[in-house]
Amino acid sequence: TTGIQKSGLRQRKQVITSIPKFNLKSKLTNGYIKLNELPEGVDRIAFNLDAHAKDGIWENVYFTMSNINAEVKDNFVRGKISVGNLKNFPIDANFQAKLSLAEIHHFYPIDSVELKGDLNVDFKAAGTYEPAKHLFPRTQSSLELKNGYVKYLLYPTLPIEKINVQTLVSSPRGSFRDLSVQVLPIRFEIAGEQFYLDANLNNFDNLKYRVHSKGSLDLGKIYQLFALDGLNVAGKIKSNFSIKGLQNDVQEGNYDKMSSRGTLQIEKMRFDTDLFPKPYLIQIGLFKFFKEKMIFESFEGSYGSTQFTANG
Repeated sequence: TTGIQKSGLRQRKQVITSIPKFNLKSKLTNGYIKLNELPEGVDRIAFNLDAHAKDGIWENVYFTMSNINAEVKDNFVRGKISVGNLKNFPIDANFQAKLSLAEIHHFYPIDSVELKGDLNVDFKAAGTYEPAKHLFPRTQSSLELKNGYVKYLLYPTLPIEKINVQTLVSSPRGSFRDLSVQVLPIRFEIAGEQFYLDANLNNFDNLKYRVHSKGSLDLGKIYQLFALDGLNVAGKIKSNFSIKGLQNDVQEGNYDKMSSRGTLQIEKMRFDTDLFPKPYLIQIGLFKFFKEKMIFESFEGSYGSTQFTANG
């Protein structure tokens, strides 16, 4: 059933006031599924499912799935997940996966993209997720992709290759204050251009951040893969800069406490959009970063017959 919830003098919204009481138990062992047109099947599928709503309040729904397992050759997914309710999300999860991306098309139909690489996931979490109280489940988790490769078959000459990603998420005490996201060097290559990024994010109560970027991107070629209607972009960006600081310094305008260094260079960039009849052109743009400042050097652009430059 649903009802109207008042919020303030005039604001009202429809909400769920009750759901059927239910109790659900299910168990699967030694499961197997295979599509006839593919060479491999998913084997040893298993899970135990237990879910219930004892009082008809939807926020009190309990859900747990344990003994999760699925295998294809050397690839596997296994683990458990339990959610105590849908109000403050008490969670207990332990999940591991190992997957060779090149083997996905052996058991799952993929006909528009070619994938390669080794993906490893190790996810552990216990506790509640309550943003209003700045609580986060205790976790020690990681995601790693080695030698990744993505090629859309519509654009066979533009693969994204040599992708290497490793991300670590940690919160030993279960709070935003000790939550840490560490992005170890991400590397990839697209259209012959190499790009590098690493980052450290700590204390989500007052985010302490450090990000370093280095490499070059050919936007025209990348945009073929990720195009948006009504917009077209071309040009090249070269970056080699680092930024670090604290969230509250940004929010309070203490920009002199921020730290940045390095350069960002734009070459022969062109923006075409349905909003304007002519394209914007940037022949060259060099930005230098130093502490809280971004310095324009040799910035030259045009729109139609209008020329503009910027320095300082």
